[in-house]
Amino acid sequence: IFFSEGVMCAACFQQIKDIEDIGAKLSKRGIRLVSVTPDSKDELQNAIAQYGIRTPMIADSDRNMSAAFNTLGKGMHGDTPGHAFLLMSHGKVLWYRDYWLPPTRAMYVAPDKILADLPA
Repeated sequence: IFFSEGVMCAACFQQIKDIEDIGAKLSKRGIRLVSVTPDSKDELQNAIAQYGIRTPMIADSDRNMSAAFNTLGKGMHGDTPGHAFLLMSHGKVLWYRDYWLPPTRAMYVAPDKILADLPA
């Protein structure tokens, strides 16, 4: 799951597009990307169309999902998620990394770097 700041963050949507480009590598490892943004359904649908996103997207406008996974308030704004990724299996978080937090402080991470950081 990729938690991002949403439509206000062009780098976040570029991140999604670029991760889609390594979809075969993710699939080979049994990973499927889902993205969560704090946007309304309408805002998110417009961004999906604008960027040509194929990844499943969740509009978390009430920010409950972002809060439940402790990503809320860790981005550039106090009411949005940072740039966090988590790997889940059967409801259990196996790996978590927020690339906006020190020392990385990045709103975009090369997809191959994310892939390398994921546990085997």
